Amino acid sequence: MTLNDELEILHGEPIRIFDGDPMDIPCIESSDADRLCKRPVVSVDMVTYNQESYIRQAIEGVMMQKTDFEFELVIGDDCSNDQTREICFEYQRKYPDKIRVLWSDENLFKYGGNAKRTLARCRGEYVAFCEGDDYWTDPLKLQKQVDLIRKTGAVMCVADSEWHYKDGTVEKFVYGGSKRLLDFDDLWEGRYFHTTTYLIDRAVYAQCKRKYPEIVFWYDRATLLLMSTMGKICVLPEIVSVYRAGNGISGLANNESLAFATMIAVQQLQFEQCSNEKIARYYGEKAIKHLVKHIVLARDSQGWRFPEEARNRAMRLARMICRKRHGWLPELGLRFRVWRKTISAKH
Repeated sequence: MTLNDELEILHGEPIRIFDGDPMDIPCIESSDADRLCKRPVVSVDMVTYNQESYIRQAIEGVMMQKTDFEFELVIGDDCSNDQTREICFEYQRKYPDKIRVLWSDENLFKYGGNAKRTLARCRGEYVAFCEGDDYWTDPLKLQKQVDLIRKTGAVMCVADSEWHYKDGTVEKFVYGGSKRLLDFDDLWEGRYFHTTTYLIDRAVYAQCKRKYPEIVFWYDRATLLLMSTMGKICVLPEIVSVYRAGNGISGLANNESLAFATMIAVQQLQFEQCSNEKIARYYGEKAIKHLVKHIVLARDSQGWRFPEEARNRAMRLARMICRKRHGWLPELGLRFRVWRKTISAKH
């Protein structure tokens, strides 16, 4: 039985990965074409799902931006079943020259459809990102980043941020290095920047996608690493945003399903085919870690766990991935014990 066969059994249904033209993904747009800016310099990509408690702050953080250029906010709602979509419509009516709302009657997360269609419909020279439960804190974020990326000729701009945890603690996510133009090797050692701080050159991003056609899902650190193979990444050494850790649309705490957990592993495993060997190994390891931590060892405060059969299959998959590419089963055993100890300590 192949790795994909095993994953589909664990997933509970055929794994659907959309690798066609994202403009073909089901999408209804609510916007005012006559009043929208015609040539935005920046498009802000905001994907959301069931975030009625946070989406207002996310939108207002974008709308407060002070710039000497035009920008748009493209909101992709993934069939929310709370008031999120209605709130987005409310803001679209309030800012018809800037906001476009994309939606459909089908949830598209399981094959990355919402993220893909939202980014594909961004029109700006540059694209910035802010998910619906995060928010920007600096009203000059876009202006500073556009000025810097143009001055340096970089392909992407990043900045510092704050991480707000559910228990009320706050952590400053600050790079702290002296270099202001980073390359792949600089970024490889650790994750210094959150997605809420990203500003990418959309044309270069398209070139990057063509360079790595084997990558279907692009997100988070992967975007930063892959873009750094195309040119320099410039750093704005200021805190510009807040990331709410654990509240996101992909937080396992909000999606305690085997199908969801398996899909994240599938998204990570795609990178095993990446032509960049470092990236291939990194995400192969992430897939193993995800299978073990979030399926084999998963346990919440109420003692919730996946069925034993699913946990055994996930562990077998982790071993299959090791044998297939990495050859570090002893290291997996060590990490397994560390993860088990960490999770046991939490519960």
